[in-house]
Amino acid sequence: MLNLKYLLMLTIAVVFSVHADDSVSDDTRSLTQEVIALKVEIKMLREEIIRLGTLVESARQNDKHHGASAQRAKWGCYINDIEAGGVYGVGHTMAEAKGQVLKKCSEKEGACFESNITCTNE
Repeated sequence: MLNLKYLLMLTIAVVFSVHADDSVSDDTRSLTQEVIALKVEIKMLREEIIRLGTLVESARQNDKHHGASAQRAKWGCYINDIEAGGVYGVGHTMAEAKGQVLKKCSEKEGACFESNITCTNE
């Protein structure tokens, strides 16, 4: 009877040990698959980061290119005054360009009137 109890306990221990090994093996396999999936996802995210970085850099270059043209004046005005001579001004608006003309004309001590200023939109 003692041998039977011992044999039963030994059998139970072996069964639990084998089952525990299968469980550990399954857990290890599961974790390995998860690690592989995460590595693939990290690789995809890195590629996406590089793609987006390139896109941002391209947008910055376009902004610089368009920014230079946007900073150019859209209006140009001039007046040909007897005392001040030819005076011109540029600005983003017609009013700004006319203001530049009048300011320069007064600095040259001319007799300039807004009604004599000619403006064009570039």
